[in-house]
Amino acid sequence: MKGQATQHTTGQGIKSVVFETRLSGALLLVFLILLWEVLPRSGIVYARYFPAFSTVIGALLEGIRSTEILRQTAVSMYRAFCGYLLAILIGVTLGTLTGTIRWISDLVDITVELLRPMPSVALVPIAILLFGTSNLYNISIITFGCTWPIFVNTFEGTKSVDTQWIDTARVYGATRYDLLRKVIVPAALPYIVSGLRISLATSIIIVTVTEMLASFKGLGFFIMDTYNAYRVPEMYSGIITIGLVGYGLNWLFMTAEGRFMAWHKGWTAKSV
Repeated sequence: MKGQATQHTTGQGIKSVVFETRLSGALLLVFLILLWEVLPRSGIVYARYFPAFSTVIGALLEGIRSTEILRQTAVSMYRAFCGYLLAILIGVTLGTLTGTIRWISDLVDITVELLRPMPSVALVPIAILLFGTSNLYNISIITFGCTWPIFVNTFEGTKSVDTQWIDTARVYGATRYDLLRKVIVPAALPYIVSGLRISLATSIIIVTVTEMLASFKGLGFFIMDTYNAYRVPEMYSGIITIGLVGYGLNWLFMTAEGRFMAWHKGWTAKSV
């Protein structure tokens, strides 16, 4: 009985380590990589179109050694960050104004609701006509696509601020600027941060698509160029690079959020 209890405890411990931590995610990734390696080498899938993982990694390392991948990544990140920063400026400003000033909300409501559902890629022909295939083409579409998650979250955040906080601040003589800076924006910040995280991923998606459609630099262009040249392992290495960049940016964002938003988590815990 004692031995069975010990085995049961050990089994429960292993189960909790595997399934209640990030280890399960790592094990799944390892399994998928092994599957990727085995399928083409065993002939189950055509290796010429789906090369083994080790072959793709070799192409990726060669791209890093020759700096080709690094140069294309730098171009894409420059475009993505420019569009992302412009989207933050527009989305936070417009969302705050429409969420706090009624006449501005009424003024832009119809226009916003017409533009917001529009797919970013639908603007590609217009952007090419206006800017050619310069960086402005990519940046303009990234800005358009990334603005809406930030705008919507900022708007909802400012509208959800407890009116008692605003009334209390007014009793103590707070001006409209004081309300924005000390009450409304801090209270809406969790919503804004959520919009920023969504838009960060969106910027990577849009920059890749726009580069695939009409660019001569960047990771999206690199993927299409290697595809057209039948350099299949290099094509897959470009796709993996996008995934790694996206994962890295999300990790950095989550780390920064955990550090700078710790006050909100502590405040929420006290409120509960």
